[in-house]
Amino acid sequence: MPFDWREFLIIAHELRTDQREGAQRTCLGRAYYYVYHLDLEMARQMHWSVPSRSVHKALWKWCQNHSDINVKQLGTLGSRMYSLHYQTLSQH
Repeated sequence: MPFDWREFLIIAHELRTDQREGAQRTCLGRAYYYVYHLDLEMARQMHWSVPSRSVHKALWKWCQNHSDINVKQLGTLGSRMYSLHYQTLSQH
C-alpha cells in the first residue's frame, strides 16, 4: 500500500491549535515532510537529479535558484520550514 503524505498534512492541521510543545513540534514536522515530499515529486517531474547526500538542502536550493517565481517562493518557504524543523529537533 503506497504511503499517503496527505495524512501528514491532516495530522498537522489537527494539531495546529494544540499548545503543548510536543504537539507543536509534531505539527511542524508533519507539515514540513508533506511539503518536502510534494516538492520533491514536482522537482523529479521537472527532471531534477536527486543528489546522493543532503537532499533536503539541495532541493530547497534548487527551488530558490529556479526561474519560475512560484518554485522560487516554494524554495524559500521550504528552506525556512527546514531550518525551523531541525532547530526544534536539535533542542531536544
